[in-house]
Amino acid sequence: MRGSRRVYLWCMARSRTAVLANFALRAAYGAAMLTTPGRIGEPWLGRPAPTAPSDVPLRGVGGREVALHLAGGAAILRGAPVRPWLLASLGGDLTDLASTIAQRRQLPPGGLRACLLAGGGSALLTIALLGAAAAEG
Repeated sequence: MRGSRRVYLWCMARSRTAVLANFALRAAYGAAMLTTPGRIGEPWLGRPAPTAPSDVPLRGVGGREVALHLAGGAAILRGAPVRPWLLASLGGDLTDLASTIAQRRQLPPGGLRACLLAGGGSALLTIALLGAAAAEG
């Protein structure tokens, strides 16, 4: 195998591995949100009541994270393209950010900042991973 082809394959494997690791962490975050929505959502939405109705949408977001990222990870392991899964992940982050910005006045102090840091950071990482995936061809 020629040297440049070997480097290309190595870079391709590394970017797919980075996407897979990101998806695994996102699925774990979603699982935590499903099991302890009040604790995970507290920096974003404030301290919940013992039976807070906010648990419902938080579990929905958690379920989305688990389903999307496990399915994306499985597709990557089968050799499928990563771009559609990264775009879907980015869409979820941007929806969370837009919804939070629209309701920012109803959030506790620091809620908008928490979402911008978590959701915005995740979106930026996904954009970087999209760039790496595009570079591999």
